[in-house]
Amino acid sequence: MKKLLLIIAAAVAIQAHAGAQLSHVDELPAGCSEETAFGLIFAYNGYVFEGSLYPLHNNRWIVLSYWCLDEEETIYLANELDENGEPVQAKNRYKNPFEGIEYPVLTTDSVSFGTRNYGGQTIKLYAKPKGGRVLSKLDVECSLDVLDADPKTRRLYCRSNPDDWTWKEQPFKSVIGWVDEEWVCANLLTTCP
Repeated sequence: MKKLLLIIAAAVAIQAHAGAQLSHVDELPAGCSEETAFGLIFAYNGYVFEGSLYPLHNNRWIVLSYWCLDEEETIYLANELDENGEPVQAKNRYKNPFEGIEYPVLTTDSVSFGTRNYGGQTIKLYAKPKGGRVLSKLDVECSLDVLDADPKTRRLYCRSNPDDWTWKEQPFKSVIGWVDEEWVCANLLTTCP
C-alpha cells in the first residue's frame, strides 16, 4: 500500500511540472541503447509513463521505450448501463504522443523514480557520479526527481521531490546527490524485485 501511495505521489508531482518539450534525434549517440538506458518514470502531454531513457544532459532524454498506464485503462460511462445492468465501456481517450517519432527527445524536469529500500535500507547520495563523499542518507522509501544521469557509473543525480508526502513527514526537507541505480524503481504498478 505504501508503494502505491508513493507512485501516486510521484505521478501527481511529475504531472505538476510544466514546460516539457518534444524533439527528436535522427540517430542514437554512441553508447546509447536499451542496455545503457535508465528505467524511469516521466510525464509528458498529460500522461505518466514508465520507460527507458538515455540522458543527453540539461534535462534532455532520449526515449527508447515506454509504457503508459492510461494506454490500457478501461473507461466506463457511470450513467449508462447495458442490458445486463453493467456500466457501458467507453473508448479509451489515450493518444500516443510519440507515435511516428523514431528517437524522441524529451526536454523536461518531470523525470523521477521511487526508491526500492522497502526494508529500511540506507541509500547514500554522493557528491560526484563516481566516488565522492556521502552528502545524505535515506532510510525511507521516497520519490526522487532526476536531474541528470551518468551511463558509465550507473548513477543518477537526484533531489527530493517536495510534493512527495514522505518528505513532509521527515525532519529533513531537501536532499540532493548521486544515487546508485540499484535503488531505482520505475514501476507504476508494483514494487521492484
